[in-house]
Amino acid sequence: MTDPAPVSGLRAYWRLLRPYQWSKNTLLFLPLLLAHEVMWGEKLGELLLAIVCFSLAASAVYVLNDFVDVEADRRHPRKRFRPLASGAVPRGRALPLSLLLAVLALAGGSLLLPPPFGWVLAGYLAANLAYSFWCKHLPILDVVVLTQMYVVRIVAGGVAADVAVTDWLLGFSLFQFLSIAFAKRFAELWEARAAGGEEGAMIRGYRLGDLAVVRILGVSSGMLAALVMALYIRSPDVLRLYAEPKLLWLVCSVLIFWNGRLWLLAERGEMSDDPVAFALRDKASYWAGLFMVGVIAAAKVLEF
Repeated sequence: MTDPAPVSGLRAYWRLLRPYQWSKNTLLFLPLLLAHEVMWGEKLGELLLAIVCFSLAASAVYVLNDFVDVEADRRHPRKRFRPLASGAVPRGRALPLSLLLAVLALAGGSLLLPPPFGWVLAGYLAANLAYSFWCKHLPILDVVVLTQMYVVRIVAGGVAADVAVTDWLLGFSLFQFLSIAFAKRFAELWEARAAGGEEGAMIRGYRLGDLAVVRILGVSSGMLAALVMALYIRSPDVLRLYAEPKLLWLVCSVLIFWNGRLWLLAERGEMSDDPVAFALRDKASYWAGLFMVGVIAAAKVLEF
């Protein structure tokens, strides 16, 4: 999802919050869904509140990032249209807005949800601060921290719904989101090289010559996620939840397809530097997701 032409007024503030990024917070549903407890209405209500808190926190982080990166964004061919970079929102209002959103998120998470949730949310904000001011310029560490920001959402979902987050889910999530984070960096480097950058040019601590290493790490991480899924299918744990776990091999196959396609498009320069935005507008991703949900449901109730 590219940044369109500048807007003004309330629309500029709305865009500054990047609401399309809130889709990441649906990850909080995963522990409850995969525990097959989705019909528990009370837990669903708490999860929805948790998602609101994480969305406020995420917007606080994006506003802060735009404040920190405003000068670099003004030199970027696409990011220069962002509200702060374009001047649609005065830069002096960014920090108060970010602080307000963070306070609302922490207050809601601490007062209205189980106490551990507030600590998880605070940890998420602390990790984002470390990323914004330090880690984003340290190669590999930046990608690891980005990955943890995805994984912590899953942990937060388990805490909010009082559902255990299994090692299988954590292991799969770690490798899957590591691949996506590497894809983000790969797309940024590819775009810089396509614009005529030299091999030694630096982008967020990476050289353009690092493209091959980033590619290898990203592709292998995606395949490792599929491997964790395969090992789970063969484990005794799967029998507690599924009547026909062999159907889950289809999910494993779709994961290999989706990760392979993600990297094929990245290699062709057909993916933006925001894999989430890519997935939101990619029809193949929607169909792959729907197919996997259908297979998981069938594996739960069918028995051959």
